[in-house]
Amino acid sequence: MSVSSIRIDDSVKNETVRIANRLGLTFNAVIDISLRQFNRNRGFAEPLCLVDEMDKTYREMSPREIESIMQEAVFTRDEPDANAFVTMFDESGRLYRQYDDGRIEYVLS
Repeated sequence: MSVSSIRIDDSVKNETVRIANRLGLTFNAVIDISLRQFNRNRGFAEPLCLVDEMDKTYREMSPREIESIMQEAVFTRDEPDANAFVTMFDESGRLYRQYDDGRIEYVLS
């Protein structure tokens, strides 16, 4: 076991300690776990997090909430570049756009 000295911004450490305490961990345990995961994954992996401080997933939303979010996304989106997608039909005959980045957007009529 070695002792290391690192410089951490006070606000970052305080927030880390706050979250670690809620998870039942010490600050040192968070650092140790983070470094072990980093080594095992050969880089950064998805972190352990507090679910109650995250946005809801679609499974936790009511149909009304989902509808509201979808409508907001449609009304606030930027118009796509006409060359950034291809319009096609799926197996059931529904019209959709497939974008260069892999996204698929169904065209509602």
